[in-house]
Amino acid sequence: MTIKMSVYFQNENDAESLSASLKKFGINNERVERVPEDGSKEIVVIPAAGISGGSATGQGGHPGIFQSLSKLRETMTADKGSHADYVLEFEAPEENKQAIVEKIKQTEGYVTKDMTE
Repeated sequence: MTIKMSVYFQNENDAESLSASLKKFGINNERVERVPEDGSKEIVVIPAAGISGGSATGQGGHPGIFQSLSKLRETMTADKGSHADYVLEFEAPEENKQAIVEKIKQTEGYVTKDMTE
């Protein structure tokens, strides 16, 4: 069985870098795209480094609570930070999910809340 995953980044290079490093886990249908301004209101994200069995914590000075991608953008803009404007979306074999999550945790990305479940 395959699962769909999404990871949000501040820049396209970080998204592309993660995509390349996940090839060994059999990912496919990967794509990196700019997140549309109006398409982020309902997406709930947390810092990838905060993935664990419990709540999320901040990383690199970024907010750590569950929040919408649009709220994250507002907070980062107010702090003069970059936006989480790029998304890496891909499919992966379900049996590789944990290894992929461990690799994602090493990034400066943000993941959807469902990846923590």
